[in-house]
Amino acid sequence: MKKGILLLLFLIATVKINNCKAQVVAQDSLALVDFYNSINGSSQYGLDTSWLLGPVGTWTGIQVLENRVYSIDLSYFGLHGSIPSSFANLTGLASLNLASDYLTGNLNFILGFSNLQYLNLSNNQLTGRIPPGIGNLKKLRDINLYVNQLIDSIPSSIGSLPNLVNLDLSDNQFYLNIPSSLGNLLNLQTLDLSYNQLTGSIPASFSNLTNLWNFLLDDNQLTGSFPTYIENFLQLKSVYLNKNKLTGSLPDNIGNLTNLNDAQFGNNLLTGNIPPSMGNLSSVIYLSFDHNQLTGTIPSTFKNLVKIQGLGFSNNQLTGSVAVLAQLHTLQSLSISNNNFTFDGMEDIAPLHQPDASWQYAPQANIPIHQKNNVLSVNAGGTLSNNIYKWYNGNQLVVIQYGDSTFTPTLQGNYSVAVTNSTAIALTLSGTPVQVTAVAAPLCISGTTLVSEITGTNYQWQVNAGTGFANINDNDNYVGTKTDSLQLINIPSSQYGFQYRCIVNGSVSSTAFSIQFINTWTGTVDSTWENPANWNCGVLPDANTDVIINSGTIVLNSNTTVRSLTINTGASLTVNAPYSVTVTH
Repeated sequence: MKKGILLLLFLIATVKINNCKAQVVAQDSLALVDFYNSINGSSQYGLDTSWLLGPVGTWTGIQVLENRVYSIDLSYFGLHGSIPSSFANLTGLASLNLASDYLTGNLNFILGFSNLQYLNLSNNQLTGRIPPGIGNLKKLRDINLYVNQLIDSIPSSIGSLPNLVNLDLSDNQFYLNIPSSLGNLLNLQTLDLSYNQLTGSIPASFSNLTNLWNFLLDDNQLTGSFPTYIENFLQLKSVYLNKNKLTGSLPDNIGNLTNLNDAQFGNNLLTGNIPPSMGNLSSVIYLSFDHNQLTGTIPSTFKNLVKIQGLGFSNNQLTGSVAVLAQLHTLQSLSISNNNFTFDGMEDIAPLHQPDASWQYAPQANIPIHQKNNVLSVNAGGTLSNNIYKWYNGNQLVVIQYGDSTFTPTLQGNYSVAVTNSTAIALTLSGTPVQVTAVAAPLCISGTTLVSEITGTNYQWQVNAGTGFANINDNDNYVGTKTDSLQLINIPSSQYGFQYRCIVNGSVSSTAFSIQFINTWTGTVDSTWENPANWNCGVLPDANTDVIINSGTIVLNSNTTVRSLTINTGASLTVNAPYSVTVTH
């Protein structure tokens, strides 16, 4: 305390003696001495050796204009302590920068700064509320209070500062709704309210802020619709709306923002498609939609993003090809994992970068396994010959197939598939498991033999004609109904889809066999469909027959109906007029 009094006397004497050396009014010098004493002269850079020696205008960080302290810049000085209330007496202050120190206390002292234009108290440990009276500081152009411990709601009075160009209140503890009055700040170029606890919707009045360059509301708890009016912010360079709970879709004309460099929309609840107009964002460098619910495909217009370096679509529901991304030659970081993509286009982008944290295209959602006529198949995309298919029954690997996406089970069970690709090596596509309750038993009308894979001492074959399984006995169509092998003889094609199974030792069921009538073209005699000798079953196909033509040239000279018709590559079927073939499935 004594040291402070002595310094004060020295200061007053210095001010009186040095009239021509930036003399200041007493209230300013006293306020600075209070400030010095409050921080105990502490500084990492020698504030205590430069202050209080000579005229105030020569003190480090102080500028004087017309006998008043006009500007204070002590940022990054490592100052500790609180700002005294007498600081408010610096009523001629136009610029205050105490950023990146360790200052504590509240902001009430700013209310006396009626001439203040620039305020930067960021990166300190200030607490309490922003006083509502801040709205009276009409000359304010810049408010930087980010990275403090300020609480409560943002005062609506800030919206009455007509000259405000920059407002940064990020990384504090503000909560409640954003005041709609901020929409009155028509000269605002930067609005940063990120990293707070703000709730409610983004005010509709923000549509007035068409001069914004930087629009940052990320890391809050905002709800309501995505502000589609940003498509009218033609000066916008950065927009961060990520890590909120915004709903709705992206604006169709977002491509109007040709000055946009950085757009972050991730971690919301956005739905709908990616607008094709985004391909017009010729200046964009970073673009992220991660963790939303977007659907549809990546627009082909994305090939026009000639400056893009970072692109993120992960954790959405996007489908289709990703090949367009291979045309983005400036791309350095890519995240498209956890969507519904397949190998379609992955073979184009995978070789461009080693799969690591900056280039992620795996995993993807499960692909569906299709069942038709007891044949399982998947569509994994990509080049078929590059794909490897591993089929499983439960946890047991059944078969590995190269370049063949179909599989016919021979046993009932829970089947799945894992598909890899020789080019897109980081991705494995898994098929959603399907239950196979009956396997195909292809046969001709003349018959076939079914064998139980379960052995025992007692056997009983059963048939399910659509109303449940029932025991059968030997007759003109069945032989061996009490053995492990059942012979089917002259079964009519109307039994297509009937299921047979064997009950072993009274309780254990074999695999169920689903009857499937298949007739394959052989062309042994000639090219005439109507010749039974040209079919492997020795009879003509009927309406309950699946027809397979693997090769040859077939000519049809009659009206016919079949259940299904498969004509493989290299084969042909000519139907002469006026005849027709009807396929029912």
